[in-house]
Amino acid sequence: MPPAAAADRPRGRRGEAAWRASEAALLLLIALFAAWLAADAAARSRAMENLVLILPAAVLTVAVAAGLLVAALRRPAPEAAARAPAGSFARVAGLLALLVLLVAGLETVGFDLASFLFLLAATWLLGERRPLPLLGFAASGIFPTALGLAGARFADQSGSVIGLLLAMALVGGMTVPWLAGQAGEAWGVRATMAFAPAAFLLILVLAIAAGRKAKDGP
Repeated sequence: MPPAAAADRPRGRRGEAAWRASEAALLLLIALFAAWLAADAAARSRAMENLVLILPAAVLTVAVAAGLLVAALRRPAPEAAARAPAGSFARVAGLLALLVLLVAGLETVGFDLASFLFLLAATWLLGERRPLPLLGFAASGIFPTALGLAGARFADQSGSVIGLLLAMALVGGMTVPWLAGQAGEAWGVRATMAFAPAAFLLILVLAIAAGRKAKDGP
């Protein structure tokens, strides 16, 4: 074995062990957070409409994290020298810090805003710098949040309300891509980028109108 390779092998093994430890720590923290969220929701109310989304998602998250954790710990060490990618440990540490801030922000700024800020910061930390993808990933938590709020507000008709929201989402998922394709063919691909801010503006207008109606009462 060349002297350089012999010198790099211990350092590569140490780097692999450190990478495994950081990966295992992140997966364990995600699983613990999911379990705590489900336990906290069950402690507040064991009603079906309160647990219908949280409990299955938490069980699935714990199961996936446990499987990935076992796979990470059982992964054989590479024969050649291996080094963790540059900046990987800082990113893992940053994600762990963001998860802690997410938990702390749930009670202070609310689930929706805390989730939005967490997804925005995590996506930026993972290397995305373009504004539209950043906003898209950050806003991805709005829909499950809306489902949970709708189920809690209309507890007696939670199944019907959630079914209606899912049907509306499916209709939008079929029509908006088609409209974006038509706009792209007519005016170019950049024209499709106008759909995202237009959708945000429409949601903002509807949210303001719904808030005023709820404030004024029936």
